[in-house]
Amino acid sequence: MLVVDIDIWPGGWADNARTIQRIAIWNMSELADVSDYEYVISRPIKPGVLGEVPSARWLASNRYDVQVSRTGRIEGHRRSLGAAVLVGKVLADA
Repeated sequence: MLVVDIDIWPGGWADNARTIQRIAIWNMSELADVSDYEYVISRPIKPGVLGEVPSARWLASNRYDVQVSRTGRIEGHRRSLGAAVLVGKVLADA
């Protein structure tokens, strides 16, 4: 699973940093050279609270501290292109 947290640092201070959004991406193709991925984009309902990384089990639970704002699927991503390209595809799809 690839997890990308988007943090803000008010005033540039790490001590005040908080995660405002999380993207979780997981491989659905058993790590094939060309793979399909599913993703969840979530954000905290209360500032700074994200809880656990979203997963299929998490989505089925009744957690209310995180709001899922988008889910989706990326098909046919060539793993050799790397994580940054995959994240770009997720952002373009969202």
